[in-house]
Amino acid sequence: MTDFIAHISKSLGRNSIPPTIPAPPMIDPAIARLVRPDAAIKRVFIDNATAAKLHVTECSFDNLADEVLRQLQRTSVHSAVVTRCPEFERVGLVERINAAGVACKYWDEQTLDQSYEADAGITEVWMAIAEVGSLVVRSSASHGRAVSLVPPLHIAMVRTSQIVPDLVDAMATIARDGTGSGVVIISGPSKTADIEMNLVVGVHGPGEVVVLLIDDSPDVNPPAQH
Repeated sequence: MTDFIAHISKSLGRNSIPPTIPAPPMIDPAIARLVRPDAAIKRVFIDNATAAKLHVTECSFDNLADEVLRQLQRTSVHSAVVTRCPEFERVGLVERINAAGVACKYWDEQTLDQSYEADAGITEVWMAIAEVGSLVVRSSASHGRAVSLVPPLHIAMVRTSQIVPDLVDAMATIARDGTGSGVVIISGPSKTADIEMNLVVGVHGPGEVVVLLIDDSPDVNPPAQH
């Protein structure tokens, strides 16, 4: 760092290196951020996610499995793949889906190629960003990227405690906690446009993204025990 500062000083025609590196100026969050930390970020997230063409449905832990089944039946899904997380295991999600006549497996119980045959991918998220209404997914051994990127329908469970105000907070968390094997920010259904700018949805990934939003504030919707 010292050599770098010396090079900059020389380029600026200075004969000495500054004894200290100035700290960046403090910027009022009201100026630098579109969504302040004290904002009603749940409402902001719902509004921005809806504007980005995500379908947001509020539910509880108690009816999580019922709502997933409703979404699968609404879209005539025949097969699904699910990421492994405590909430899904607690409500017996995979077992409930199979009992309803939809072939379903956890991501880590099948091959990557089999994920391309699934009609729906059901995931949790790492974070959600109120500012842009987006979902942040971090890959792991129990959560493959294909689950949210390949099937025509993506159903994502989001807890209100996972919503951060803006991209500044999201990037700070990513820098602090790492990316795993990869991080994907999902800003809506897959879209593409040809040279004439004719927009087509769902060509290279999910044509529909459904967010099941669960308020997990203290004493609200405690996880069901099974």
